[in-house]
This record gives sequence, C-alpha cells and structure tokens, in this order.
Amino acid sequence: IGRKIQNDIQQSLGIPISIGISITKSLAKLASESKKPRGCTIVPGKNIELFLASVPIAHVWGIGPSTTALLTKLGIATARDFILMPPEDLFPYLSKPFKDLWYELRGTAVHAIDTDTKNTYQSISRTRTFAKPTQDRNYLWAQLRENIEACFTKARRFGYSVAEVHLFLKTQQFRYASVSLRFSTPQRYPLTQLDQFENAFSGMYKKGGLYRATGCTVG
Repeated sequence: IGRKIQNDIQQSLGIPISIGISITKSLAKLASESKKPRGCTIVPGKNIELFLASVPIAHVWGIGPSTTALLTKLGIATARDFILMPPEDLFPYLSKPFKDLWYELRGTAVHAIDTDTKNTYQSISRTRTFAKPTQDRNYLWAQLRENIEACFTKARRFGYSVAEVHLFLKTQQFRYASVSLRFSTPQRYPLTQLDQFENAFSGMYKKGGLYRATGCTVG
C-alpha cells in the first residue's frame, strides 16, 4: 500500500515522497523521515527500540532546541533513551504532549486515526520539504509565503479568521528556527501582514545555512 501511494503521487504530481509505516502515528512519522526522499520504512512493534536507537532526540518531531537541551542534561541522546527513561524521572519536567509522545514512541497509540472528512480545525498547517536542500534566501522566502497563503486560504474556506501564526525553517541537520506571531485583530488575508511575516523570516534565516523545509501553522 505504501509503495502504491508513493508511485501514484510520483506519477500524477511528480513529487517524491517517503512513507513510514508503524503501529502509532508518532512512530510512522519518524519512519517517514528516515530514508528521504523516496524511502519506505516499516517499524513493527518488535523493532521499536532498534529503530529508535539510531534517531537523535533532536530529530523527533515536536522536540525543539529547549527540550533537547533539557533532555540532554537528563542523559537522553536518542529517541530510544527517551522511551527507556522512567516516567517519574521525566514528567516532573515535561508537559502532557511529551507524555503522549513518550507513550506513542513506546508503541501505545494515544492519537487515534480518524478517517472521516474534517469539518472543523483548531489549527491548520502546511509544510514544504525540498527535493534538494538550498541556501537561496529568495527561494526559501517564496516557499514560506506559499505555505502561509495556503494556510490562510484553507482557513477562509472554513469561515475562519487567523489569530496566530507559527513559522519555521528546517535545516539540513534537522534543526528548527521558529517564530510565533499573534494578531490583536484576527486576519483573513496574509497580504495585510506581509511585512511582519518577512521580518519574522529574516530573523530565522541564517546566511550560508542549508535548509530542507519551510512550514506554517495558523490558529
């Protein structure tokens, strides 16, 4: 099924994608990142620890630089170290989303699969990963603008205005630079805030850095 999805998207859109298959959403997400741009990685329950031993904790989706620094102080270098740490040693320091992640990476599903068409949203996200990493500032800004516009377009389709925007750049080393913006008056079109977005982008972008993705989430 995974290979068929890959081939269908490649043939119809010309876009290479990686597939991750596992017993929880978080494990599948990590598996999909492991062999880009056209891997198909399967992580069965019996191989979780073996797979996670090769994943640096900073590469786990949802764990940013501050949390990485905290976990490093606790002796956690890999995703395997994270799941083997006793909960009583972890969760005095971490909030509920990280507890959910801890269970998911151990193979216990917390986030259910919902196959129904979605009609309401707490947030809307758009991410673009490049076929080849780039240093081109203008290209990165154009891709980020496209992600922002796509999020706002989807929000308008469902009758929403946007109160907050979270932007990120992802480096070739899987490091994230991010910024959050909140509007005093919710917005329906990004053009009115374009200068603010570009200033935020300029603060994230580092000349000479090699980037592999941009992303936007609106709330």
